[in-house]
Amino acid sequence: MPEVRYAIWGSAGHAKVLASLIRAIGGRVVATFDNDPAAQALRGVPLHLGEAGFAKWADAAPDLAAIRGLVAIGGQRGADRLALQALLASRGLRIEPLVHPDASVCESARLGPGSQVLAPRASSTTRRASTTNARSATASTSHPEQRYAGSCASAHG
Repeated sequence: MPEVRYAIWGSAGHAKVLASLIRAIGGRVVATFDNDPAAQALRGVPLHLGEAGFAKWADAAPDLAAIRGLVAIGGQRGADRLALQALLASRGLRIEPLVHPDASVCESARLGPGSQVLAPRASSTTRRASTTNARSATASTSHPEQRYAGSCASAHG
């Protein structure tokens, strides 16, 4: 099976968690994009700044339809996530759900494009949990739009 390639908009904590998951399932992150000029690249992955950086990368990248696009920006920025997902899709990147192999999703659930079901206790590699930091035993779900029908995503463990 050919290696699945991903491009991620975002380069901070959530992008690191996604990159780790992508490596674990045998994929590879080929590019990241960020609007923050102070953003730092993921190890071994080129970082392109802003929409201009994305456009330049997309113009030069072969076979964009074979690359999956993900948005990894957090907080209460759903509209921003949707806009960035649309930008990735406008150049032909595939926007598909990403599900951690240790997570389970009910067969009646429908994950919308760009949905992310992560493992329990997913944490960025640059974060340190204090002795008072509690992590949920259920999977994290991150989705940029309300096309997630069903509420039974969970993780084994």
